[in-house]
Order: sequence, then structure tokens, then C-alpha cells
Amino acid sequence: MSKIKIALIQMRVSSTVEENLSKAVAMIDEVSQRGARVVMLPEMFVSPFDTDLMKERAERLDGRIISLLKETALKFKVNILAGSIPEKRENDMFSNTSVFIGYNGEILAAHRKLHLYDVDFGEISVKESDVFITGEEITVFDTEFARCGIAICYDIRFPEIFQIMAKEGAEIVFIPAVFNRISGEAHWETLVRSRAIDNQVFIAACSPASDENLKYNPWGHSMIVDPWGEIITASKDKEEIIYSVIDLNRIKEVREKLPLDKHRRDDIY
Repeated sequence: MSKIKIALIQMRVSSTVEENLSKAVAMIDEVSQRGARVVMLPEMFVSPFDTDLMKERAERLDGRIISLLKETALKFKVNILAGSIPEKRENDMFSNTSVFIGYNGEILAAHRKLHLYDVDFGEISVKESDVFITGEEITVFDTEFARCGIAICYDIRFPEIFQIMAKEGAEIVFIPAVFNRISGEAHWETLVRSRAIDNQVFIAACSPASDENLKYNPWGHSMIVDPWGEIITASKDKEEIIYSVIDLNRIKEVREKLPLDKHRRDDIY
């Protein structure tokens, strides 16, 4: 399978888990009817990006959120990148965790955010480490359509993990994210395109929609970028679904024209 239709759901996240879940399932239904085989939700699609709320809403991967999405994947025969959720782990610890669910309803991968977002821009301040512990593994896995990787939001600023994913054969890297309007305007597009160019892979990066009523207002601007760094499709900041049919043969084409792996100096770095 060289071509695959991907849908990115840039949903507006409300304060109610049930409402967010209901909206996500309805939008997955919609994209499945339009022929998408892979559906991607944003980081923290069940909760606004608020550390207190995220901790309150944490649950295990066998809880209602992922269980419902497993049923949804099986019902509509679609692969679901379940953005991320606050995952309750052992000893009252929590992770920011992204789960990939295959079309058969089985979990194929779970990525726990490697780099926690502790920043202070003055008007916007976040300390993810107040809630979460870091993940410990880079995530690369196989699906029926491609070998894939997952990174979550702040992970995008650390290019080494993307180099490792590419070396391990990743062709598509999914990045659920909630950049804010300060860092989003400054860096979001540059970072997404850079990770695609550096590693000659497809990048699918999905954010929640902007909402001025939230304390932490998402930037939006979800996008799919090809291995040449070209933006194939992109949203603005409002709630919407974007689609793209990607051709994995594009990876080979780009790598033959610009053979970075052949020119890499493994003897030096």
C-alpha cells in the first residue's frame, strides 16, 4: 500500500470529557465516510491544556477513553492516532500519553511524552512536570500501511529523536500538539517542516482549535508535510478537519534526489 488517506481532526476542546469524546467519535464517523483510513486527534483532546484539569481527568489505558476509541476504530474500520490523554500510571504517577489504535481495535503503540513543557513566557506559564513524569522510550511501530513514529508537542524541539525514528524506518511521524499562540506563531510551521526535511519523512501534526476563552489558547494550524518539506494541507485556527492522500513513494523519490543517509558522517557524529 503506497497511498493512504489521512484526516487530521482539529477539534475545539471543551471543559467536559463526555462532550469531547462524543465530538471526537462523531468526527471520526464523518471522516471514515469520506474514505480516510487514518484519523488523528490532537494532544489532550479530552481536556483543555490545564495541569489541574488534566490530573483530574487522568485514567488508565484500559479506561473509558481508550476503550471507546478502540470500539470506534473497529466499528468504522479506521486507524486512530488518539492524540494524547493524561494517563494514570503506577504509584499515583501520570503521563502525557498518545495511543495508536489499529483498524481492528487493537493498540499498536503507546508513546509517553519524553520532554515536559515547563516554560514561562510571562503572559503564558506552564509547568507540565507538576503533573506528569517523562516517558523513557522513542516510539516506532508497524501498521498495515507504513512504519510510523509518534512524538508529542514539545518533543518536536529535540531533533535527535526524529533522527532515531528515521533510522529505525519510520515513514510517517505523528505529532499531536498544543502549541500556544506565542510559540505557535514563532516556531510551529518552521519546526514541523524542519523535522520533515531533516529526516525525509511525512509529518502529520495535529492541534486543537483555538479558543479565546481558554487560559491556554491553542495555536491550531494543523498540517501534513511531505519529505521535501512541502505543506500538503493545513488548517487555520478554527475547528475543522483537513485531509490528504499521501504517497509513500515520495519518500524514495526525495531520498534518491538528496541522499542524506549516504552522506551522513557516522564516523564523526
